[in-house]
This record gives sequence, structure tokens and C-alpha cells, in this order.
Amino acid sequence: MYRESQPIKLWYFGPMFRYERPQAGRQRQFHQIGVEMFGVQDASADAECILSATEFLNSLGLNDLTVEINSLGCDKCRGEYKEQLKKVIAPFLDKLCDDCKSRFEKNPLRILDCKNETCTKLFEEYDLRNSLSGVTLCDECASHYKSLKEYLNALNIKYVENTFLVRGLDYYTKTVFEIKSNNLGSQNAVCGGGRYDGLVETLGGPKTPAVGWAMGVERLNALIPVRNVNLIDFFIVSNNPIETLKLNANLRRHGFSVDFDYNFRKFAKQLEKAAKTAKYAIILGEDELNNNYYTVKNLETSTQEKMSFDELLNIKK
Repeated sequence: MYRESQPIKLWYFGPMFRYERPQAGRQRQFHQIGVEMFGVQDASADAECILSATEFLNSLGLNDLTVEINSLGCDKCRGEYKEQLKKVIAPFLDKLCDDCKSRFEKNPLRILDCKNETCTKLFEEYDLRNSLSGVTLCDECASHYKSLKEYLNALNIKYVENTFLVRGLDYYTKTVFEIKSNNLGSQNAVCGGGRYDGLVETLGGPKTPAVGWAMGVERLNALIPVRNVNLIDFFIVSNNPIETLKLNANLRRHGFSVDFDYNFRKFAKQLEKAAKTAKYAIILGEDELNNNYYTVKNLETSTQEKMSFDELLNIKK
């Protein structure tokens, strides 16, 4: 394909098999969807990849997302970073998990990706992030990273810079990114990717800049909101049975389909049920009762606003 007009843009979908131990939402066999772009060195390709991922996720109804970015640099500037990292970690290496101890010589960057709670606490205790702040990218990598952020700003893509983001594959260069959901717990990455300019050459091809991303379909399925024509209009979230019953009756008299949690559990549990059964959640807490308004959450877009009863009645079914 390197003989064809550049860039080459591809997408794929299919079953995959994972060698390492399964984790939450990470099965031995899983399905993956991804994109690859070959032939563009400029950071505009990185930005386009991130844009395609965010828009794809938004189209599925996933809006509660955080984009994290970082630059791993190139072979020239990464060597200095690895040496500095080893110097900073050496004093407490014996306290780290076995995986981190083995990574120390083989690939110390992977230590930053450790999810072991003991290790992450040690990183905070020894102020690892600030200890590495003096290590800089070479001019080329710094310029590429600066351009990426300019492109993302121009595209109105909100992002967070995470200097600990390294991704799990060793062939990444310069840009790495993850898109995370706030609804997945500790294993919260929905999409991951970055630039891998040396991979094609490593596999025997010509030197080819490349960037891409991948998503696990099973993890996506766990997040995609229910889209069902049989969803009810409202689910009332409250711990006040009397006011809930009154609101429930009033809305039903106006032709709306309404339900609520008869056990009046914690709001988080009620909202979880609402997301599976209704188009809107009406939150009726102490503030709402005391100030005579309702907090209405659109369960498809995750947006919410304060409304009066008359405004509730004007919501389109």
C-alpha cells in the first residue's frame, strides 16, 4: 500500500485474543474496532484520529468522556527520559510490585502505566510527577506536541495532559492518547491509540509515519445507553414517597408514562435504573422540594436543567 497515493486510511473490526491476564471488561477473546492512518507525519493526522474517535463515541450516546493526551517523544529524547525515570524510581524500587521491578530494566516507561494501588500511592508519596517535570522533549517532538494541542483547541476537543500516560504497547512514538469514561471504575479506558512511526519499518516495510486507535466492543456495549422505543417518559428519583406519588399521579394524568423506585434506594441506584428504562430522570431531592423546582436529566445526552411543573409538561415525548 505504500506505493499508493498517501495517506492510506483504513478501519477494521473483528475478534481478537489477549495473552495477558483478563481484567474487568477485558476478556480472553474480545472484539475490536479501530482505525489506522499511514503516510502523514504532521500532527493534523493525530488530531483527526482523536476527532473521529470522539465523534464516533458521541454518536453512540457516550458523552461523559475525558480525552487524555501525552507525548512519548522519539528515540532521541526518550532515552534521557528513561534514565531520569530510573534515577527517580531507584530509591523505592524494592517497594514496587513484581511487574514494575521487571519493567525497571526492560522498559521503565511501562512503570508509569501501573495500576497497582501500592505503586500509585508510592508515586504520589515520592512526588514522581514533579520529579520528572524537568525532562523535556527534543525540538521536533515538542513542536509536534504543540501542534497537536493547537489542532485539538481549534476543533473544540477538550483534553487533559497526563504525563503518566504511556499506553501498553512499546512501539508508540510521540502522541499517545486515551478516551476514558467516568462510568467504568478503575479500568475506564474506552479508546486508546497514538502514533507509531517506526512500526512499519520494524516489520520490514519502508519508513512510514502512522497513527491510529482501537476500541474494545464489549466495553462499549457495557456503556452504550439503552435505545429502546419502549422507554418510558420519566423516572422519578427521590427519597420522599409522598411527593413522589403525587408527582407520579400528576404526570400520568397529563398522559406521560412514569415510574419510580418503590424501595427508594440511594440516588445512584435509582439513576442507574432510570438510565435503563426512561428518557428522562426527574430528581426530587431536598433542594428541589424546598425551592419548588425539579431537576430533569436527559438520559440520552446526560445534560440536566431545572424546571417548573409547567415546563415538565412541555417536554416532547
